[in-house]
Amino acid sequence: MATERVSTQNEFKSIYIFYYALLAGQVLIALVISYLMIGSEISFGWEMSSPFYLIAPVLMLGSITVSSILFSKRIDEAKSIRGGLHSKLEHYRSSIILRSGLLEGANLVCIIFYYLEQNYFFLLLFFIGFGVFLLVRPSEEMFKEKYRLTEEERMEFRKMTS
Repeated sequence: MATERVSTQNEFKSIYIFYYALLAGQVLIALVISYLMIGSEISFGWEMSSPFYLIAPVLMLGSITVSSILFSKRIDEAKSIRGGLHSKLEHYRSSIILRSGLLEGANLVCIIFYYLEQNYFFLLLFFIGFGVFLLVRPSEEMFKEKYRLTEEERMEFRKMTS
């Protein structure tokens, strides 16, 4: 019982740590790629000289759409979870991992395409995806609202996050 309480206390903090680790990874990779590109002639255009110009926008829009749809479906599933606060936190964590992973994957592909094609178009797509990634940050308020916590669970959650 005591170990479950300790793991529950760290559960929501681990969601934040995971999210910010993915965020930092994207920033670091973008900085490294940008550093490697110093001195290169970089253009901006949609000339469709390679399939990357079609793949990247479709991948970005697809990942944003699919991650939103899957996250919404998982949140709808959350209404029927009856296992207590710990199981609700596990469900929320796996939902965040799913959404964040899909968005991060598309962002990293855009950074790789930017490096390969030396075109700011892919960097623009990265910044769009990165902005979406920033907007879907996990929050305690969303968790409390979407998971319909009982009064006992709300008290335990308040203790856990304070």
